[in-house]
Amino acid sequence: MNYKNFIYFFLIFLFVGCSKNNEPKQEINNENIISKDKMVEILVDFYLVESAIQYNTRFRINTRIFSNYYYKPILEKHKITPEDFHESIEYYSKDIDGIDEIYTEVISILSEKLSEVKNE
Repeated sequence: MNYKNFIYFFLIFLFVGCSKNNEPKQEINNENIISKDKMVEILVDFYLVESAIQYNTRFRINTRIFSNYYYKPILEKHKITPEDFHESIEYYSKDIDGIDEIYTEVISILSEKLSEVKNE
């Protein structure tokens, strides 16, 4: 997954998160949907990599190289395919409460990591 795709999915989260959803919640019945806990882990890894990539832009390093190099191994680390990730993004983007839970946990974990780094 390259940087453009990551930004694309982030924007989907943003737009869907701001829209009103009156559809009843659906139970996860698709084997390809990633669990909320695993999505949290994946998104935390994505944002940590994204932070490192953005840091390197200060040095005028081609961030596209980093994007292509780091995102694929994150998916491999979590033993999921890009297709499963895309399907899960679509699924959770339709569940406002679900995506809110995921991002609340992501923010909490990233805040803890930031606090740890500041204390070192």
